[in-house]
Amino acid sequence: MSLILDALRRAEDARDRDLGRRISHGLPLKKRRRWPMWMFFGVLVLVAAGVSAWWLTLPSGTVEGVPVQPVARVNVPAHVPARGSSLADIPLPSPASQAVEAPRSQAPLLHELPQAIRVTVPALTVNAHVWTQDPSRRFVLLNMQRFRDGDRVQDGLQLVTILPEGVELDWQGTRFRLLSQ
Repeated sequence: MSLILDALRRAEDARDRDLGRRISHGLPLKKRRRWPMWMFFGVLVLVAAGVSAWWLTLPSGTVEGVPVQPVARVNVPAHVPARGSSLADIPLPSPASQAVEAPRSQAPLLHELPQAIRVTVPALTVNAHVWTQDPSRRFVLLNMQRFRDGDRVQDGLQLVTILPEGVELDWQGTRFRLLSQ
């Protein structure tokens, strides 16, 4: 045990002598490097900004050509069974009431149009797309602006109708479809 204590004392003396020598000769003292919290948070902010910039460059709503199947809606009656009754007592809706009658369009997709027409069409992004059976509740966000069936989007560009899978637009007399994601 005394050997260990002697070794520790000698090491402490050597350290003190080194410190004294550095002070007397004007040499800089060794500083312990510490990573301040502000540096950690700075790196964290830079990473978050990089991820956000990458996320914003991803296309939103401009992917076309991939068919989107609408989800069939099931109308569930608002009947709540009485306490003690079974689920068999709830009447099921008939298959006729489950059918979703969606308008179908024969207009070509935007990427199927001739190149000469495609280059004149303004840049469009479908940001949000809401289709319901009730036409008054349908809307779409194109380039972050809200539109309904029949609205004029820009000069020469009109929203003809909102479809379950996207929108049908008219550009200077040429009809085409733009799919939402």
